[in-house]
Amino acid sequence: MVFISVCFIFIGDAIEKIMADPSYFETAFQDSIFWQFGTLILAFCVFLYFLLEKIGLLVNGKTKKENWDLLYHGVANKAKVKSYKDTGALINDNPVVEFVYSFTDEDGRTFEGSDKKVIEKLEVGALTDIEKLEIMYLAGNPEISRLTENLDDHNFGRFVHLLFMVCAFIFSLILVFLFFRIMFLY
Repeated sequence: MVFISVCFIFIGDAIEKIMADPSYFETAFQDSIFWQFGTLILAFCVFLYFLLEKIGLLVNGKTKKENWDLLYHGVANKAKVKSYKDTGALINDNPVVEFVYSFTDEDGRTFEGSDKKVIEKLEVGALTDIEKLEIMYLAGNPEISRLTENLDDHNFGRFVHLLFMVCAFIFSLILVFLFFRIMFLY
């Protein structure tokens, strides 16, 4: 809140200075790296956000709702592992493995699903021995299913979200500093 309040105060002073001498500040902004750096930061944050969301580390509203629906309305089942592959991502030096599985619902229909799981380094050799996984699926929409152990762990998603916000805050501090330097130190 303090950071945002200070930014608004700076913006008010900056607008006042720009109105007093617009040609000087037009030249100052053209000569600075402010716009290039700001565009680079924005592109990096958008890329990082979509990357973290795509690999499933950043929980969005839809994922959170599905997790809650699965936790409270889901049907527990055992799924047969069809295949698995290393995603190439590491969390605490442990690989993230994507499992593709199939399961039969209460009506006898067979469905496929996939989910990612962090495997400890020592367990990587035992992946071939995993034949069944515990899953939860929605009875009304069996296409929505997740590994049971992934439904309880919201702490890591919160940590990644916090880490993303801290990075965005640091980048905004740098951008504010560059803007401050142009407006008040030139």
